[in-house]
Amino acid sequence: ARQCNSCDSPFAEVTSSGCRVLYDACPKSLRSGVWWPQTKFGMLASVPCPRGALGLRGAGVAVRLCDEDQGWLEPDLFNCTSPAFRELNLLLDGLELNKTALDTVEAKKLAQRLREVTGHTDHYFSQDVRVTARLLAHLLAFESHQQGFGLTATQDAHFNENLLWAGSALLAPETGDLWAALGQRVPGGSPGSAGLVQHLEEYAATLARNMELTYLNPVGLVTPNIMLSIDRMEHPSPTRGTRRYPRYHSNLFRGQDAWDPHTHVLLPSQSPRPSPPEALSTSSSSMENSTTSSAAPPPVPPEPEPEPGISIVILLVYRTLGGLLPAQFQAERRGARLPQNPVMNSPVVSVAGFHRRNFLRGVLESPISLEFRLLQTANRSKAICVQWDPPGPAEQHGMWTARDCELVHRNGSHARCRCSRPGTFGVLMDA
Repeated sequence: ARQCNSCDSPFAEVTSSGCRVLYDACPKSLRSGVWWPQTKFGMLASVPCPRGALGLRGAGVAVRLCDEDQGWLEPDLFNCTSPAFRELNLLLDGLELNKTALDTVEAKKLAQRLREVTGHTDHYFSQDVRVTARLLAHLLAFESHQQGFGLTATQDAHFNENLLWAGSALLAPETGDLWAALGQRVPGGSPGSAGLVQHLEEYAATLARNMELTYLNPVGLVTPNIMLSIDRMEHPSPTRGTRRYPRYHSNLFRGQDAWDPHTHVLLPSQSPRPSPPEALSTSSSSMENSTTSSAAPPPVPPEPEPEPGISIVILLVYRTLGGLLPAQFQAERRGARLPQNPVMNSPVVSVAGFHRRNFLRGVLESPISLEFRLLQTANRSKAICVQWDPPGPAEQHGMWTARDCELVHRNGSHARCRCSRPGTFGVLMDA
């Protein structure tokens, strides 16, 4: 069906007798679910938020500039929010003003509520993303400071699932513009997609650290945009060459369809171990990249070979995170040339290891191999393996760097990278 609510010319307005061109104003038009009134050049139109939306506090207003050269610019709905998120914003205010505090019972309820609200939302406003991201950051930070049976996951079988589904909703491809708007309007006002990823990785590391102590089962979860695997490597076998993770076809992922069963990590079948002396004690942040640490860790004295204890492999696979993280790139390796129009053309995979009660950091004895299924095969060339360098305390943006990784194989649909340390990786290509 055709609609008679717009004209071909951006300066023409629908009237009862057809389209009429205006020479000093932008025409009445429908955009983002709002009818914008005829507005003179250089003026700002201001109307109530779309039907069903509210202001974060009080009545919400959407604005749009009528530009003399371009006509209508894109509407600004920054002050609009969905009703369910206004209720969540009250919870957020309580936490940020220290009027309320999280505990296990409240954490369980909040994770459940975040999953319910994001699960029933088809269209997000920037404020919806901000409120959800900040609540999720509070929740993940709270859990990352717990230990043993203080972890909510030991009290609630659905807790990890609820957290991951809410995180997945925030990392859907269509939230990209909303994250960008938040970064411009309220720098530091939300953790940003990179901050959210860091919180998720720290929480996954907390679960791994407490797995032995709490008898928590290994985790295998699939959500629309994130897959999480926290798995044991219990029986090192010198005879087997490598092991593949995540183990998509094992009971760990039973009843869940992986959206990309081809992207995986290959690890030596013997427990991964650092090249001495770079093991990191459990008190430090698990996923912290060695480049973000201001001081090198003190040398660790060589240990006698212990009994083969459990090693834990932590993997997060993000379907479209490459399009949401800041597009900052650096070659930083001799012979590595960045593509002219770089785009992330693979899922993003985060790998960490926990061995002998230490998180692995720095250069490993045996490198990690990562096999990626490429997102797009047409009009893509010049693959380069890259690692995400998270922002330091004084920096606003992290960046992708070609350091510590090399491309070892690529065909029309897959690429294989070999990386010398744990971290967060992807395949950059020329568009």
